Amino acid sequence: MASDDVWILGISMTRFGKHPDSDLIDLAAEATMNSIADAGITMREIGILAAGNLRGGGGIGQALQKQVGQTGIPVYNVANACATGATAIRVVHMALRAGEADFGLAIGVEKLAGGERVGDSATWSPQGRFGAIGPLDGRIGTETMPGVFAQIGMEYGHRYGGTSFELFARISEKNHAHSTLNPLAS
Repeated sequence: MASDDVWILGISMTRFGKHPDSDLIDLAAEATMNSIADAGITMREIGILAAGNLRGGGGIGQALQKQVGQTGIPVYNVANACATGATAIRVVHMALRAGEADFGLAIGVEKLAGGERVGDSATWSPQGRFGAIGPLDGRIGTETMPGVFAQIGMEYGHRYGGTSFELFARISEKNHAHSTLNPLAS
């Protein structure tokens, strides 16, 4: 039976950082298990899973599903730039409203550091489940969404005026101030 009442029962996040000993699936599994515990339900009750990830490749939901022991349910993988996590929530919300499941799980996970330095050298070696090092273009910001948004903002400022680098600095300052309120954002 479809319902208009949808509630978020539990939430969690991993500590912000590079996590050299954890890959995307490890991070997603940690957040998943902590969310389930926070909700006071069991993994067996989850009837739909939406996993959001932009840079890690497809199938993140299926890999997470195997890691946490919940199989046999619909899994949706979503990628939508900076709205990927919100899109995962929307997918679960719509399924719950349609009466397809009683409980669902939406997860967003990203890991931007794909390699680790070898000793003290400037050499990087592939690490992680997929063994990839991010492209140079992504490291200087023209391939990542924050870099794209910065380019759009700079173009807007040049074209229409009224936008300065000080404005970007104030945005950064505001975001940093908010992050200091979250113990996991250190």
